[in-house]
Amino acid sequence: YEALWAIDQLLQTVDGAATELLLEPLHPDDSRGIEFRVSNTDRTVEYWSVNRQTTTAAGWTLAVLAAKDDRGRSILSDLFRHIQRDTAHRGVFASTLGAPDFDELRHYAADQKMLDERLNRSQDLTAGYRTHLLPLCEGDPDKVRAFLLGTRTHAIDEAQLQDRIEFALRKLFYNLDGDPLDPAAVRGYLCDLLLDNIHRPIRRET
Repeated sequence: YEALWAIDQLLQTVDGAATELLLEPLHPDDSRGIEFRVSNTDRTVEYWSVNRQTTTAAGWTLAVLAAKDDRGRSILSDLFRHIQRDTAHRGVFASTLGAPDFDELRHYAADQKMLDERLNRSQDLTAGYRTHLLPLCEGDPDKVRAFLLGTRTHAIDEAQLQDRIEFALRKLFYNLDGDPLDPAAVRGYLCDLLLDNIHRPIRRET
């Protein structure tokens, strides 16, 4: 699943939407809690945390996203650290399952008044906001809102993601001899390319 997302973003580089993909950065600040980093043409830099699924029945709740591991870190805290380092940084969370409460807060964060009104109408969202997001952001509502605005999420299962990639492959690549393209074979070549260039930037020229 993680490899499919890396290929998907590699194709963004081929297509020109992104300028560079770096799989598993070596620098500790860059590698914290992520699988890869994507530099975009608009000069933003995305830090991708890819988690195929969670073992909890409730899915990706705010509590699960904020749950600390044995190192005292969480999915949200790692993304927050990346966003805090530079205003051009963005956090991306991708999984087969959605994160509905986090997504709802992200939606309403476009306007502080809208966010406040939505929190006033939901005790559950307010509890999650106060218990998991405010402490993460040093108790500062402005930092919470900046964090929400600086992140995005993707919820897509493996089969759908594979279909999306195969569509992009057929659009971007062709056989010189005119034979039909074999998307599975091209995916294999791109996986090899990723592994051969692990820890090194991959650009369109690569």
